[in-house]
Amino acid sequence: MRYRVLILIDHTSHNITNSVYQLARMFSRHEKVDKVFVASRANPANIDFFDNLDASAISVVPVDPNFAYDQSGNQFMQNGPRLSLSDIDLLIMRLPHPISMEFFNYLESNFPTDSIINRPMGILRTGSKQFLLELKELCPPIRWCRTYQEILDFHRQYNLILKPLRNYGGKGILRIYNNEVEDRNGRIGPLNEVQNYLKDLRGDGYLAMQYMENVHQGDKRIVVVNGKIVGAALRKPAPGSWLCNVSQGGHAEAAVADAREEEIAAEIHRTVGPMGIGIFGMDTLVNENEERVLSEINTLSVGGFGPMEIQHQKPITSVVADELINYFEHTRK
Repeated sequence: MRYRVLILIDHTSHNITNSVYQLARMFSRHEKVDKVFVASRANPANIDFFDNLDASAISVVPVDPNFAYDQSGNQFMQNGPRLSLSDIDLLIMRLPHPISMEFFNYLESNFPTDSIINRPMGILRTGSKQFLLELKELCPPIRWCRTYQEILDFHRQYNLILKPLRNYGGKGILRIYNNEVEDRNGRIGPLNEVQNYLKDLRGDGYLAMQYMENVHQGDKRIVVVNGKIVGAALRKPAPGSWLCNVSQGGHAEAAVADAREEEIAAEIHRTVGPMGIGIFGMDTLVNENEERVLSEINTLSVGGFGPMEIQHQKPITSVVADELINYFEHTRK
């Protein structure tokens, strides 16, 4: 049997480095795939599907060998063929936040959950930074802080990174270093004077994590599919910075997972695989013992393997497609 694959995206969040275009083309050439379609949430013709939760009304773009990123996004705004979920064998989730609970429930109710990668309920379970507390033996010292006093108490032990539980892409991240609070733009003020700045204490709170003094050695992003490491990239901060962010003067280069990172990846897969998570990204930093430790996990819209393919000069996207099919066939049995 050859499969019909649908990839869900929002093209308005894309740029030329987005891996979904290479992945879609690779699926279209795969021996086990019949046809590949892509549907964008930003297409007004898809309001019924994404907003009104109508599984019979999906406007799609058929993938051919010329399918590629186009800054205009026009290819996703045309009135293309229309499908229903019943026409599809495998559903690939490449949607960015925000995604409503209603949409996740709707997918789970209208499509076989073992045919969705990643499974919506698995994304919900693993998508908050709070999930790292279930993997804390792999992480630096971490704590869920819901009060100012809890932050003060934890800071007595360590310099800290504070991450809002429901923010993504580095938004809202803070560093508390020797009683001084900083954000990505620089110093905010002494900790005892900026309590009102800690806005997320009025919501879910922060995941507080020991600040890694070896951040200059880089933040390694590793992509894992079906339990196998398919690629890695090392993102180094700009000189003097504590943020491993290319957009803020850092740079990325090819990397290889070490033995400890292989163990971390295997342990995460054992935990999240049964939840329907077939692909995830994980970030590691170097601790005071010169060992890599887990600092982040991403199970929604996992990408990055396109640039890794260029950095490594290896067919990483082909391996991703193969392992997604393997995971699908294994979990569906």
